[in-house]
Amino acid sequence: MKTWYTQLGFRANPLTVKPMAGDQHLLNLEELKKKVHNLLYLGSIVYLVGDMGTGKTTVIKWILKKSKNTLFYSCNRKERIINIEKIISTESSLIGKLMNTEKTILIFDESQEMNKRDYNNILKHYNQGSVKSILFVGSGIKDNMIPGEFKTGMKIFNIPTLTEQQAVQLIRHRMKNKKVLSDENIRKVFYCSDCNPRRFLLNCEDVHRHFIDRGFKDIDNGQIEEILENRS
Repeated sequence: MKTWYTQLGFRANPLTVKPMAGDQHLLNLEELKKKVHNLLYLGSIVYLVGDMGTGKTTVIKWILKKSKNTLFYSCNRKERIINIEKIISTESSLIGKLMNTEKTILIFDESQEMNKRDYNNILKHYNQGSVKSILFVGSGIKDNMIPGEFKTGMKIFNIPTLTEQQAVQLIRHRMKNKKVLSDENIRKVFYCSDCNPRRFLLNCEDVHRHFIDRGFKDIDNGQIEEILENRS
């Protein structure tokens, strides 16, 4: 059975939530990636803030690919219980070994899960010169958890939000200008998705699927609301 996108001539789903060529320019990530990378190269402490689905992972992957001697660590691993303080301070651990190498860049994802003790331990290694730079990435900043010394030199970046014009451009780019939905339809899906890029793409995929599979000639915003209500 053909999928909705093969019926339109695509070999793969054009509305996948996975980043595609050209997305980063439309999502305002190009300039942000370069700024973050340059600061890490200079030895800075950077905090990148953004909701799920706004492009944090895209920035992390780009930094990992671009930078050498970079260690990624998720502060919200579900497969096992991890004591971040122990991992950072124990010389026999992977992070502990890397602490002794030069020019190590540490990336901590889901940093909103960290506590003051975690930050203090990381700061200690940074001040000792065993870590070149640090990138914290999270959905928010718990200001009361971050030591004052960290705040003084920390560079904070908020991932820019997607505008409705960029949302329309993103779908037109992904769909190679095959206008299944009108600009008005796309804007409706965008606002029904709370302007979140990931949720927006998932919802656009659902609306396109309904449109193609049911042989609609056109679709109105009332139908879009019904489709998305059933999805939730």
